[in-house]
Formats: sequence, structure tokens, C-alpha cells
Amino acid sequence: MGIFLLALLASTAYAALTSCPATATRVAAVPPLAEWVASQGGDVSVVQAADAAQLGVGLVAARAVRRGDRLLSVPEELAITAESALRSELLGAYLVEFEPYLADYSFIAVALLNEERLGQQSSLAPWLSSACWQVEQHDLPLLWPSDDQAELEQSTAAPCVERRLAAQADYEWLRENVFEASPMVFPESVFSEASFLRALGLAFSRCVFVPAGGRQGEPARPALLPLVELCNHADSPSASLQARGPQAGLFGRGGEGGAVELTAQADLSAGDALTLCYAEATRGELLLDYGFVAEPVPPEASLRFGVADDDPNYDEKADVLERVGLSAVEQGFVVSEADPLPPDLLAYLRLLHLGPPSTPSDAFLLEALFADDLWREHLQQPVSRQNEAAALQLGHDAVTSALGKLRGDVQLDLASLAEAPRESVGYRCAAVRYAERRAVSAAANELRAALGSLDGLEYYQERRLKLLNLTPVETEEELEALRSAGRRTSDSSSYDW
Repeated sequence: MGIFLLALLASTAYAALTSCPATATRVAAVPPLAEWVASQGGDVSVVQAADAAQLGVGLVAARAVRRGDRLLSVPEELAITAESALRSELLGAYLVEFEPYLADYSFIAVALLNEERLGQQSSLAPWLSSACWQVEQHDLPLLWPSDDQAELEQSTAAPCVERRLAAQADYEWLRENVFEASPMVFPESVFSEASFLRALGLAFSRCVFVPAGGRQGEPARPALLPLVELCNHADSPSASLQARGPQAGLFGRGGEGGAVELTAQADLSAGDALTLCYAEATRGELLLDYGFVAEPVPPEASLRFGVADDDPNYDEKADVLERVGLSAVEQGFVVSEADPLPPDLLAYLRLLHLGPPSTPSDAFLLEALFADDLWREHLQQPVSRQNEAAALQLGHDAVTSALGKLRGDVQLDLASLAEAPRESVGYRCAAVRYAERRAVSAAANELRAALGSLDGLEYYQERRLKLLNLTPVETEEELEALRSAGRRTSDSSSYDW
């Protein structure tokens, strides 16, 4: 199935959302939802809904609280997560071999569709049938009309096309291996491709990231949670999320189940907005996932790189990256106008070209002897001229490609910002495009200058000789003087047997 048909399906799903209730209706639907969450063991006494103007519905503090106070508690059994889908008595057996490109989000989408299939029989019906669950039609970029999606693709380095293709691939696997194999459990009327795209869009737009409670080293995972998903985004949020494990009661009786808790990050007054930082992401990435642009828009863009699958040293490089918490499959780096060439980005690019086929003479640095120091010491500085040239060229090609895909020019960006309505897709895309154009242009200039300065750099071999108090031979005159000294030593040698 091509991009055109995928866009048509997205438009079909998008059209189904055009009757979203007004903000006032959604605000009025929150108290009954809060009562239901409380009836399930949650604590909702410190929050209430409010009209957050252009942001739609939001949560605010119902009374003054101190930093560290619990604002909201939602039982974990009310959460929709990849884990809950896999543990489901109904879904788990069908999804055990599913390895989606979109990871947790595709599991959550299937779980959402299953709750929709159950209708009022779903244990989550009081939440998912509530008016406050409904979303504004512009919140789901995955379902935007094709023209708007095309503008988004030409406005950010965020992976827009890759997102749609991954969604298509995940659905195709589910259709072939799950839905068509068990149509009584997964009726096409509910588990269609258009419905799956809508559920995916909801998952991306409404999920929050919950830290792994007490499980050290595990990353935060996306989850859908009633009420919590009404918190709006802020770069400096007023609240944060924690997972709390089950708590035993006195003498092991009773007690409380696990919960996700919203905690105040500062002293708050009654009526203060309760916000979360949805993700450490650029404005383009937030626009792709959530459909909004938080202003001001800083001049930054995210570029992605990964170790090639056929790299002969893939395992060694993956091990180096795992030690510092980075991915060999795909790792994003933020370039900005203020910091166009972050040190870790340069180190990553050098690692990509370490060893064959680019610089086979540098492969010795991948040996276990250097494992502890490779990233923090050797890759933070130029390795060899050949390696540095390859690394910088890869970076330059990436930023040039990112710059080339941006629609129009600065003048078009500024005209759109001046003329387009602030709530329009055109304005949001122009705001991101203008910012990313500045960031990527700065990175391109920095990389171009670095490529022109290769001869003035100090590389690993020079640093090593200097550390040993040895002077590298750098000119033909020095080499000839060394040869002459060797010949004189040889001529004056005599052996008395």
C-alpha cells in the first residue's frame, strides 16, 4: 500500500473526529470521570478541570499545595500500556510475537480498539466514553489531511514519513497474523486500518511517560491514564509522575495496589495549572506527536544516526554506545543555533566511521583494551584525519539533506507567521520550519568550516606520541635528518671480535 492510500485512510479517520465536543462540554465531563477514578481507589481531591484557552482542557490545583505533595493518584489497573496489553487474557496470546516498529504505541492502539469493541462492557467505559476523552481534530497529525501532512514533512527533521510507513507496516503484520486469523475476536468493523491509525494517533497524542517504579535502569514507558492525560505540556512543568508499587496493609492484610502519582514540583496556589513535560523533544517532534507548538520556538532540530547493519564492527560499536546509554539502531541528537555541533554528536559520527571500510587503520581502538576510555576520552577528540573527514562529511550530508527538505525559504516562513491564523496547521508548521532552518543552517556552516580545518587538528597518534614525550616527524627535512643520523651511526660502527 502506498503513501497516497495511507493518507486517504488517515483522512477517513480524521473526518470521524470533526464532531469533537466543545471545551466547555469536556470540562463539564471531568467531575464524573474523577468520581469514577476515586471509586476505583484513586485520589482526586487536589485537582479540578479548567478551560486552558488555546490548549483546550487542563487540570489545575483545587487548593494550595507544597512542593512534593501528591496531587493525583490513579490506580495502575486503569492504565493502558504495552505491558497491560501483553498481560491481557484476551490479547496477550495474539500479541506475543508482535514486534512493532512503533513499539509500545502499537500495543496501546490495539488495546484501545479492543476496549472500543467491548463498548459499555469495557471496565474502562466510564473513561473512554467520556466527552473529556474526545480530542480536537487538529491534535492528531497522523490523521491530518494529505496536504497538511505534506507541509509537516517539509517543515521538520522529525520522522514524519517514517512514522506513517511504520504505522502501515505494523498494521499489515497485525492484519495478516492476528486480525484475519481470528475475525470473531477482531472484527474488521473495529480493527480496520483507518481505526488503527486513529487509535495510534490517540496513543501518541494522549500518552504520558511513566518512570519504571523501583526498576533501576529501565526507561520511562508511555501510558494512557485517565485524568493524568489532561495535564498540558510545559518545558518547566509544575508536576511530575512517579510509579508507586503495591503497599501491604497491617499484618499483610488489605493494603493498596500500585498507582501512578502526580506530584507537585513547586509550591502551588489554588487555580495554578498542573503541567507535565511530555518529552525532552524539539518543537518539531512535539508537533509530530501531539499536534501543538509551544511558543517561543527555539532554533533547534533533531538529527538521527545509527550504526549500519552490515558494519563489520557492529557489535563492538553497539557495546560502546550501550555503555553510555545511546542506541546503535537510531540515536537522535539536537543541533541548535547556539550549539550547532554538540560534542556527543561528533563522538557518535567518529564511532560510526571507526574501522573498516572507512578507516581500517583505526579499528584497534575498538579492542576491549580501550573499551572503558573510548567514548569519554578518544572519541571526544579527532581520531585520525581520514576518520574526522568521514565523520564531518556524514554530518554535513545529514544537515544539508535536512535543510533541502524544508519548504520554501525564510521569507515564506516569515510571511506565513505574519498572515496565517495562530491555530492553523500552516502557522504551526511555519513556526517549526523557521526555527529548524536556523538551527540546521548553523550546523551546516559549522561543519563546513570544520571540514576546511582538518590540517590544523591534533589526532590520536600525535597525542599519543606527545604523551610519551616523543616528537612526531612532520616534515621531509626532519625525516631526512633522521635518515642521515642513521647512516652516520651505521658507518662509524666497528665490531672487534
